[in-house]
Amino acid sequence: MPRASEIAKHLNVDLTGEDLTINEARSVGTACAGSVVFLGKKVPEAIARLNAVRDLLCVTTAELAQDLICPTVIHRSPRYAFCLVLQKFFSPEVKPGIHETACVAPDAVIGENVSIGPGCVVGSKAKIGSGTQIHSNVVVADGAVIGRECVIKSNTTIGEEGFGFARDENGRPVHFPHLGGVRLGDRVVIGANSTVVRAA
Repeated sequence: MPRASEIAKHLNVDLTGEDLTINEARSVGTACAGSVVFLGKKVPEAIARLNAVRDLLCVTTAELAQDLICPTVIHRSPRYAFCLVLQKFFSPEVKPGIHETACVAPDAVIGENVSIGPGCVVGSKAKIGSGTQIHSNVVVADGAVIGRECVIKSNTTIGEEGFGFARDENGRPVHFPHLGGVRLGDRVVIGANSTVVRAA
């Protein structure tokens, strides 16, 4: 677990107060001893709670820090700084590699440091950029392109055919083939159970 000084160093700011060991990240409403939180607005109830706990680290602005007695690190954008703290110290590490249960087409192009989780299918001529994370049970259809440093969360389908019909002279629906493609840019995040279909 990081110390408060390590968090301050990661944010390239100074620590004010005791160099606590930080065990977890929490919201202000659930703050407890040994946690790190952020405070971006002057809310008297929140300030009172943090001062009651005391033995925690708060990422906040210089103005709000004046009302706190707990250790603080000052940042002009506390929410953004807290995001950096979560990414560095409290997010699970994702190791690159292709899970043994994933099925990747031989002609798919996989960049460096890509993680492809269990049960995934990557189709023919699909391209996945470097540093991208593909979580479990994701389908990347034939020819789909995913950029660098993307995160595709579980049970998502990228690049399958969309849902469309034309009607014949009798009004009966006729399947309308979708022959376009899907191209995701860099640093895109797709939430779980999503579908991104290819164009008509």
